[in-house]
Amino acid sequence: MPFRGPEVYGLPEGGRPFVYTNKVEGDITSFRGHEEIADISVGRWGLKVFEQDYIGGLILPKPKQ
Repeated sequence: MPFRGPEVYGLPEGGRPFVYTNKVEGDITSFRGHEEIADISVGRWGLKVFEQDYIGGLILPKPKQ
């Protein structure tokens, strides 16, 4: 259920040592997650260069009464 991106992406290819990670929970009606990009050429665990939390969901119309 990737609403933003895959769980892990970006093996070092072509001199770009960045990796993207994404953790999401919920379903299409209500979800939230956290994504990060790290430069893995720096140190054992890499240097985090970007991170953000996100939320979202499907907006459904109210049923007519």
